[in-house]
Amino acid sequence: MRTIGVLLWKPGISENGIGNKPLRFQARTLREKEAAAPPLHRILCLRPDGIGDMVCCLPALESLRAAYPAAHLAVLAGPRNEELLREHPAVDRTLVADLRGRDGTPWPLWRLGRRLRRERFDAVFAFRTETRTHYLAWATQAPYRVGYADKPMGRWLTHALTGGHRRGTFHEIERNLALLELLAIPTTRRQPRLFLTTAERLEARQWLREHEIAEEDFLIGIHPGASTPDRCYPEERYAWTVARLQEREALKGRLVVLAFEGPADQAPVERLIQALKAEGVPYRRARTGGLRQMMALMAACRLVLANDSGPMHVAAALEVPFVAVFGPGDHLRWMPPGEHGRMVRPVDPQERDLRTIPATRILEAVEELILWIKDRSESSS
Repeated sequence: MRTIGVLLWKPGISENGIGNKPLRFQARTLREKEAAAPPLHRILCLRPDGIGDMVCCLPALESLRAAYPAAHLAVLAGPRNEELLREHPAVDRTLVADLRGRDGTPWPLWRLGRRLRRERFDAVFAFRTETRTHYLAWATQAPYRVGYADKPMGRWLTHALTGGHRRGTFHEIERNLALLELLAIPTTRRQPRLFLTTAERLEARQWLREHEIAEEDFLIGIHPGASTPDRCYPEERYAWTVARLQEREALKGRLVVLAFEGPADQAPVERLIQALKAEGVPYRRARTGGLRQMMALMAACRLVLANDSGPMHVAAALEVPFVAVFGPGDHLRWMPPGEHGRMVRPVDPQERDLRTIPATRILEAVEELILWIKDRSESSS
C-alpha cells in the first residue's frame, strides 16, 4: 500500500459559511490518485446517518451526476432520509438501511453486503467514516471503493483519505467532495439543493389556508429541537425575538409563527408555544405528516429560526432565509453556506453554552436578514 500526499485547494470556511483556505489530506491508496476520471456505469453512495449529514452530501451527488449523466446512481440512506432524496434529480434509487438499529447487527449487515455485491457496482463512495460502511464498501467488491481511512476496515478501501477531522478545520461539504477528487471527478457544485414537486407546494398552501394563514402574512418558521438538549436555544428567547418583531409597524397584524415539531420535538415545541402565548404572538403548530410535508411548509416561510439541527440544513437547501444558532457544534464544519443564512454563536470562541447568547443578538440577525430579503426583492423587481 502506497502513501501519497494530496493538497486540495478548495473553498474553506469563513464565519458565515465557505471562504478560502486550503484543505490538507494525506491519501493512502492501493493505487495512486487517478489521473483521469474512470468510466463508471453503476455508482453507490453510502450515507446512512442524519438529515444534516445527507444534505451536506448533496453537492457530491450532483457532481457525480454531472460527471456521469448516464450512470445509475444509488444511495444507501438511513430511514429518515428516504423522503429527503425523493424527487432529487441526481439520485436514481434510494436503498434504506438502519445501520444504527437492527440492520447494523452482524447477520443483517452480512446479508445487506451480499445484496449489494449482487448489484455489481463499479464504484462505491463511503461518505460516512464508520466501520460498518467500510465493511459494506468492501462487501460490494467494486473496483473502486473510496472513503476515509480513519476507522477499522479502512485498509479495505482502494482509495482513502487519512488524517481524520479536527474541529474547526473544514466544511463537511468539502470533506465529501474530497473523495471525488481521488478519482479525478470534477466537483461542480458546493451549495446543497432540495426539490419539491408542484403538488407538494400546493398541498402546503392548502394546509396554510386551512390553518387561517394568508399569503400576505409574514410567516416565520421556528424549529426549537436538536439532536441533544445542549444544542437547543432557550425557547422563551425565540418567543421574545418574534414578539419584538411583531411590534414593528410593517409587521403589525401580519406576523405568524409556524412551530415545527418532529418526532422527538414535543417538549421543546410545548415550551415554545407557552412562551409565544405569554408574549401574545400568533402561532400554528406544524405536526407534519412526514419530512416532505415539513419541507413544503418550510419553503412557504419568509424565514426560519433553527438550532444546529437537520431542519436548519433543510431550510438552507430549500433556499429559505434562515438564522442558525450554534453552541457546542462545530460551526465551521456544519454552518450551511450561502448568503441567505446568518449564524449566531457565543462571542467567546471557547464558549459553547447557548444560554450565554442574549436574545438581542438573535433579533439583530433576524432584522439584518429581513433587510437582505427586502433588498433582494427590490433588485429582482
